[in-house]
Amino acid sequence: MRNNDEIHDRGMIKWAPYKSLKEFDVALKKMYANRELKPKPKLSTDAVNEILYVLLEAVHENKKIQITFWLSGEYHTIEGEITKIDDQTHRISFNSTDSKVIEVIISNIIHAEIL
Repeated sequence: MRNNDEIHDRGMIKWAPYKSLKEFDVALKKMYANRELKPKPKLSTDAVNEILYVLLEAVHENKKIQITFWLSGEYHTIEGEITKIDDQTHRISFNSTDSKVIEVIISNIIHAEIL
């Protein structure tokens, strides 16, 4: 009989055979990524109208804004100024506070707030 002090865990060595299968590693990563995806929320008409009102007010008064939007199963929040609202593509161009230009699809915005 062994004493508990004598047990040595092999750590990651025991998983080495699975690492040799590239397809297994890719499938495992994909499975974990898909498990954590969040569905796109459905907003009421009132919520959509409120977001549009905040966007237009921010553009007309050159105010900084914070928006939360959904993209590929994740929520993102950015702050900055709206530089353009494109009616044809339904996108806004946004200069974030860290000097990045970001385009966001308006229908993906789930919250907007003037700072």
